[in-house]
Amino acid sequence: MASAMSEMVVCDSMQRCRLRVNARQFCSVIERVAPSLSRSETLAAVVIVKFNDYQCPPCGNTFAAYKPLKAKWDREAPGKVKFVTKDFPLEGECNAAIPQGPHPIACEAAAAVRMARKAGKAEALEDWLFANQAT
Repeated sequence: MASAMSEMVVCDSMQRCRLRVNARQFCSVIERVAPSLSRSETLAAVVIVKFNDYQCPPCGNTFAAYKPLKAKWDREAPGKVKFVTKDFPLEGECNAAIPQGPHPIACEAAAAVRMARKAGKAEALEDWLFANQAT
């Protein structure tokens, strides 16, 4: 399983990564994520699941793009659209699917955000992590 997952992430020499999946692989990933959703998340009419690595520039771009969308739907249809973030650090230390991952502190960043979430500070830390990515 780990080798199949690691083939799904393709990184170039500049450490830019992209996900390469076929429909069957994508469905397999979604099937593994669905049981981890909370009851309130599954009650929403629409659930958007974003896989995240805090050292990944495309993840930072989608984070910035989703912020106004999330605010809009929270305002216009409270509870109808849920945005769920799942950790997917591209680092072998905590993600066996990516044994040679290009992001050396992605696991630590994910752990820090989880701790910040318990203190109600996750959004501020996510903003800071994405704003201060090495380019």
